[in-house]
Amino acid sequence: MAYSDYGVIAPTVHVVLSVDDEAMVEVQLWLTQTETLRPDLRLSRIHRTLVEIVSCVEFPQETFGGQVGSGQVDSVDKLTDIVRSAPGGRDELCLRARTPQLRTNSVERSDLGEEGDSMPSYEETVDILETELQQIEAVFRGLSADEWQAPTALVPLDEEKAHWTAFELAGHFDISIGLTRMLIADPQAGQVGRDRTSFFIFPRSEVAPVVYDYAFTMVEGKTPADMPDVLHETFSKTIEESRATSPDTIGPGYYALMTLGEFVPSRVVEAVVHGIDLTDALGRDRMASDEAVAITANILDDLLARRTVAGRPPDLQDDDWSWVRAASGRGDHGDPRLPLIG
Repeated sequence: MAYSDYGVIAPTVHVVLSVDDEAMVEVQLWLTQTETLRPDLRLSRIHRTLVEIVSCVEFPQETFGGQVGSGQVDSVDKLTDIVRSAPGGRDELCLRARTPQLRTNSVERSDLGEEGDSMPSYEETVDILETELQQIEAVFRGLSADEWQAPTALVPLDEEKAHWTAFELAGHFDISIGLTRMLIADPQAGQVGRDRTSFFIFPRSEVAPVVYDYAFTMVEGKTPADMPDVLHETFSKTIEESRATSPDTIGPGYYALMTLGEFVPSRVVEAVVHGIDLTDALGRDRMASDEAVAITANILDDLLARRTVAGRPPDLQDDDWSWVRAASGRGDHGDPRLPLIG
């Protein structure tokens, strides 16, 4: 196995895997904060990331006529063997990636995975986000005075501080969804620095206190009675402006420049995860749609692969909802890799 076409352009690394001097598989790797590594450490990090991503790819048995069989690919050498054994070479190589950062150069995104596994389009994602926001707004609009004061289960970094109530959670929704409008309002031509997954990679000790305090700032001078209309304005304008703007638009994504097409899916995660906070605080059943949960689960799968060893715990393999709760810290699980976000 030889590596060629190496180019470290933070935060991405483009690698072509070559077998017998013929490029067979093209892999796009997204690395987190590559620019913070010393140059002498970058190559080893690239190699480890490559092996980790390769380890979460399955090869359907029928692709190779039974020569290799299905299962986990746990090394670059095994990937070499599989590529060599594919009867039709590149044209018949079928990769089913569990994480969206691995693609082959001969397979379109819509062809990856089992039937129904392809990611929704930008337009579909905006529709899904709209559904989530409408449900969230409806819940807030129907809260009683006592319910507005219901504490969430979110634990501040400083555990001596008070938990957010539904009131402060509404303030967080206002800013977290409103960030979409800020991106749209400030288009730029700079280098994209984050995607839908890396948005959620940050030092909690630095970010969590800012996020905690900002929720209080967003409701300052307001009453619970004001918040449904505040949220309606933010939510409806976010959807309206997202539909009217190209997903290729680049703008501020809080930590770094992002495309709108990558930022909107991250807002689905926000809606689903903080929707859990809302319904849990009120003792109500889940309101998130299957489509929104699927987007969130996919991003959390990718986040797991980037931050630690890829692959959900076995008991959560086929349960997106429980996976989202566990990975987001909204459900207990014994896996030491979890939670991924707080």
